[in-house]
Amino acid sequence: MQRQIATPRFRDNIVHHLNNFLEVQTADPDIRRRSRVLNVLLLGVLTLISIGFFVVIYMQVANLMRADEAKIAYSSLAASMGLIFISYFINRRFSEELAASIFLLFLTGLLYMTNTPYEAMWGRNMIMLAIPVIMSSVILRPTSSFIIATSLSILFIIIAATQALPANYVGMLAYYSVAFVAWLSASTLENALQQLRTLNQELDARVADRTKELQIANAELRQARDKAVEASIYKSQLTAKASHELRTPLGAIIGFAEMLRSGHYGGVNEKQKERLTKIVDVTKHLTQLINNWLDQAQLEAGRLKLNTNPFSIQELSVVVADTMLVLTQEKGLNFSCKVEKDVPSVMYGDEDRLHQIMVNLIGNAIKYTDKGYIRSRIFMLDESHWAIEVKDSGCGIPVDVLPFIFDSFHQADSSRTRKHEGFGLGLSIVKQLIDLMKGEIYVDSQVNQGSTFTAVLPLQPAPNETTRIVSYA
Repeated sequence: MQRQIATPRFRDNIVHHLNNFLEVQTADPDIRRRSRVLNVLLLGVLTLISIGFFVVIYMQVANLMRADEAKIAYSSLAASMGLIFISYFINRRFSEELAASIFLLFLTGLLYMTNTPYEAMWGRNMIMLAIPVIMSSVILRPTSSFIIATSLSILFIIIAATQALPANYVGMLAYYSVAFVAWLSASTLENALQQLRTLNQELDARVADRTKELQIANAELRQARDKAVEASIYKSQLTAKASHELRTPLGAIIGFAEMLRSGHYGGVNEKQKERLTKIVDVTKHLTQLINNWLDQAQLEAGRLKLNTNPFSIQELSVVVADTMLVLTQEKGLNFSCKVEKDVPSVMYGDEDRLHQIMVNLIGNAIKYTDKGYIRSRIFMLDESHWAIEVKDSGCGIPVDVLPFIFDSFHQADSSRTRKHEGFGLGLSIVKQLIDLMKGEIYVDSQVNQGSTFTAVLPLQPAPNETTRIVSYA
């Protein structure tokens, strides 16, 4: 394991030192690139010279080379190595152009002296001497290839004159052709690199501008978020205060109206009873709207807590049925509220909130059903989930409205001429209460054929401390 961890670290150190050896610190990116290429070439030649030392040592030990020949080979290799180190030092400390010129001169002399003058002009060495022409366009400026080609042509003319050899004008022309290709390639590369640097600078500027814009936008968003949070706090405070201040006088209105209707302050005729009944009904409706408004605010603020206790689902169903029966009879609807036999007699949960869910679902069905039936059913979905199903034969919900029916203050018919009253909070509260209970609610509806709402809830385990079952009898 230690060897596996140490190996990548050792390799990274080698790469780091190698990059430090090759890299030359300068502001000009073109000079930095050419200096690095030159250092790569110097490192390659230095490696070949090192291999040459080992080859000479082997040949001397194996008696394949005489002592005087080995001495000459050692001297040549040492001189070449010294010249390489001098070129590297000049490249890093002074001028990459001077270092490149020394290296090209050394390489040209080395390629020339490895064979006879005739081979240098007409043989294999003539082809090898094209290497400095190509290299010069890479480690010097692109036009340097023509300078090296001209220098080689002058060298050939001098050799031809001093050695009584025919001048190779075709070879000279070939050097200029190689110089042209090298110049064209190096110029294209430098232009491409220059365009790339310009593009990178533009992209950096754009990124900087965009980053600044994003920072400003984020600051504005934070300010908007803080203001929204502050407004939400004020809204919650206003809702709690307003609901309390409104429910108190509304309760008094209901109390006085019922006392008047019962003849507590003297006899009243039928017409007066009818008006007082209307006052009580309207005031109760307004009180329910305020209660829904408060519940919505508490749910949005995350302050509404569930009170889990054991309760009888059969009794809950009876209470809900008694509450909603009057409303269904007023519209002449066939109403039933059924609990299947497989449902446990005692369950655990917030009975008041479950009562609110059922009343809201059935009340919503009554609101949108003018004739036919409304059927409520409580059943076991599986071993760990139970469900409340409310099915009606009402007007149904359009497909384009279904995704929004659980949104706050949303109604399927939002026109001014709509005939169904309410603020659109009932289903929103139902959905949020079911989410709070870790449940799900599903809707299946067809226009003019009715709707089915199914609330699926998990069975709550019995708490450690049991409490008394609340009876609605």
